[in-house]
Amino acid sequence: MRREPKNPADPRAIAVYSERGVQMGYISAERAPRIGQLMRQHTITAIFQEATRYGAVIRVAFDDDVPILPPSKPQVPSEPDFYPDETWPDDFSQ
Repeated sequence: MRREPKNPADPRAIAVYSERGVQMGYISAERAPRIGQLMRQHTITAIFQEATRYGAVIRVAFDDDVPILPPSKPQVPSEPDFYPDETWPDDFSQ
């Protein structure tokens, strides 16, 4: 995470980058002021948890702590999207 005080849209913006340096997005405007304050006071380590409809969920830990992901949810089998037609014999004389 990197603070962007020169961001013209929001001087409190915090960009989120991957480990390879690719920007993934921004911390929400509602959370950025508090996260920015914590970033000035602590070393922050973040880890990607999951993609969401509007962005992503990340887990954050401070100073020497390591962020921990929650246990993964069991996959529930879903109903198939379609049901194939029955197979009918080609010979109807039977």
